[in-house]
Amino acid sequence: MINGQFILAVIPARGGSKDLPNKNLKRLGGLPLVAHTILAAKQAATLDRIILSTDSPEIAKVGKRYGVEVPFLRPAGLATDDAPMTPVLAHAVSWAEKDHGKPVDVVVSLQPTSPLRRPQHIDDGIHLLFKSGAESVVGLCQARHNPYWMWVIRDGEVMRLFSEGWNFQRRQDLPVVYRVNGAFYANQRHVIMEYGRILGKTIRGLIMTEEDSIDIDSSLDFTLAQTLLRSRRKMLRKHSAKPV
Repeated sequence: MINGQFILAVIPARGGSKDLPNKNLKRLGGLPLVAHTILAAKQAATLDRIILSTDSPEIAKVGKRYGVEVPFLRPAGLATDDAPMTPVLAHAVSWAEKDHGKPVDVVVSLQPTSPLRRPQHIDDGIHLLFKSGAESVVGLCQARHNPYWMWVIRDGEVMRLFSEGWNFQRRQDLPVVYRVNGAFYANQRHVIMEYGRILGKTIRGLIMTEEDSIDIDSSLDFTLAQTLLRSRRKMLRKHSAKPV
């Protein structure tokens, strides 16, 4: 616990996937995709309890094999393609509070589709939540394509998405913009249980690199993650081989 606060991490891992079948079980770097997030969560120092929320018996078996709690199978109504994330988290919080006998203070969501997230990211995000006093912290990375230079077509006419984009002639003059990477969400309990939202009214950003922010939605994303993971492991071997 940090300051007596009970921190629950939920790993939401649905069995179905349209674009990449059995995505959460697909092997990446020798491990099922979901295992990368399980191991990162277990290595983080700030989490008090970790629950894998899944509707899939196969994913549940993998979770147990890698040492994470899988105390229930998610109800079918929370496992559809269009099921929002907030009720999934609220379901896990309600179960944990009933089992633990005490209220959860902070809810962390760790999606398995972000396998290159590191344990340090989890700890840094939670410390940022407490230090800032914000209701939420969300993982961000710098957007590759700046919206100030994007275009739309309206009634056949091509025009700037933002008229202010005409003010920037050089890339280095553009405002820095970020995208939500899906790798990390941390919320005070009331954001999930009372607001019914995935992010609160006051939000801070956990800035991550583009490489650490890979979010697997397609086979192309998966191939890129394989390449990045191989590069990371090669770099780790190189540094560990250096004489002290």
